[in-house]
Amino acid sequence: MRSTDRPPGPSRWIIPMATVAVVLVLIVFAVWVTPRGKPPETTFTAVNIPSITPRPTRPVITPPTGVLSETDPEELDKLNEFFGELPTPEVLTPLTSKKVKGVYVPIDQSIEPAIELYKAGHINAVVIDFKERGGIFYRSKDPELQRVYMGTDHVSKQLNRLKEEGVYVIARIVCFADAKMASAHPERAISDQAENVLTYPGEGSSFFLNPYDTRNWDDLIKIALEAVVMGANEIQFDYVRFPTGRSTSGERAYFGNPDDLPSRPQAINRFLETARVKIQDTYGIPVGADVFSIVIMSQLDGNTLGQDWPTIGRTGIASLSPMVYPSHYANSSNHYSGNGQGTILGGTLFEKPDLHPYDVTRLALIDGLPVTMAKEYTTVRPFLQAFTANYLPSGYFMEYDAAAIAQTIAAVYAAGYDEWLLWSPNAEYPAEIFTDESLQVPQGTDEAPPEP
Repeated sequence: MRSTDRPPGPSRWIIPMATVAVVLVLIVFAVWVTPRGKPPETTFTAVNIPSITPRPTRPVITPPTGVLSETDPEELDKLNEFFGELPTPEVLTPLTSKKVKGVYVPIDQSIEPAIELYKAGHINAVVIDFKERGGIFYRSKDPELQRVYMGTDHVSKQLNRLKEEGVYVIARIVCFADAKMASAHPERAISDQAENVLTYPGEGSSFFLNPYDTRNWDDLIKIALEAVVMGANEIQFDYVRFPTGRSTSGERAYFGNPDDLPSRPQAINRFLETARVKIQDTYGIPVGADVFSIVIMSQLDGNTLGQDWPTIGRTGIASLSPMVYPSHYANSSNHYSGNGQGTILGGTLFEKPDLHPYDVTRLALIDGLPVTMAKEYTTVRPFLQAFTANYLPSGYFMEYDAAAIAQTIAAVYAAGYDEWLLWSPNAEYPAEIFTDESLQVPQGTDEAPPEP
C-alpha cells in the first residue's frame, strides 16, 4: 500500500458472496488484458519523490502526438520525405513530471555526498552518466551496441545506491559527440562531399556523428530505453546538436542535396520528437534535452548548432535545460574565451560575465521568457554553474563558492522559473549553498522579472 492510500472504512452494505466473486473475476480479467506502458522485461517502477518545497507536482498530462515544432505544411512534407513519418505510439501513457532541484554527479565521483544533500532536503534529483563521449557505463544487452561499446558496471553501482534511498534519477546520455561510434561506423559520421570524415578542434579534434542519420537516433533511443529498464526515472539528452566551429581540414560538412535537406534545427527537433514518441509517450518516462544558453539570444548560433530556442521547446519533450554558465559568455579579453568587447544581456554590457553570477544568470533566462510563455512550450530547467572557471584569464573569473552558486539559484527564481540543476565536474556541492541566507537575492538588484 502506498503512503497516500487510506484503508477503507466499515462497509455500509452487505453484498452476497457470489456477487463478490463475479466482480473479482471481472476485475482480474480487466487488469490482465490492459496494455502496459513499460518496456519489455522490466520491473521498473517510478519512485514518488517529494518536492523540496510544498509545491504540488504538475498534473498528469496526456501527451500530444505528431509533429509539434513545425507548422508549415510544405516544410512538414519535406521533413517526412527526408526522415519518414513520425511514429505513433502503440500505447499512449500519461506523464507526470517532477519539479526538479538536482545536481550532476560524474561517473568517477562518489554518489554519497549527493545522497546526503537529498536526505537533508536540499535536492530531490541526481543526474548520472549512462553514456558519455567515450562510451557507455553499463553493460548493454543489445548485440549491435555490444560490438561498439565494451561497457562497465559503474553506473549500476551509482543507480542502485540512489534507488535504495528513493532518489529521482535522471539518466544523462551524450548524443552525437561520439568518436567511438563514428570510428566504428564512419558512414554515419559527419563528412565532407568527398566522404572524408571530418574532425573538429572545438570538439576535441574528434569525429562527430551525423544528426541527420536516423541510424544514430535509433542507437540513442535504444540506450535510453535500456536506462529506463535499469531504473532511470527520466532521460536527459546532452550534446544533442551539431559540432561547434570549423573542421580541422577547413572542409565543409556535406549532408546531402541542399534542396532536399531539412534545416539543422529541424533535424534535431525531429530526433527529439521521435525520442519523445518512443520513450515519453509510450512509457510515461520524461525526456529532456540540454542546450547551449547562447541560443536564447542568438538565432545564428541556434541555426548552426541545430538548437533553435523558439521551436526546440515545442517538440513535446518534458524539459529543456539551457546551460547558463556565466563563464561561457564572451568576455572583453583577447583570450579565446573573449571577443574584445564582452556580452550584452538585458541591455547591460558585461565585460567580465563570470564575475556576475546573479545578474548574468537572471538576465540570460529573462531573455528567453517571451518564447517560453507560450502554452505549448516545455518546462525550462536550467543547468547552473557550480565550478570555478580558472581557465579564463586572470581577473576575468572568480571562485564559485557556496555563496556564488546560491546566487545562480536565486537568479532562477527571480527570473520566473522554479526548477534547476547544478553542474560541477567534481560533484562539489557544499551544503551552505542551500541555506535561506545564501539563497537571498543580492542587494542592489531587482528581484522581480520584467514583463516579457
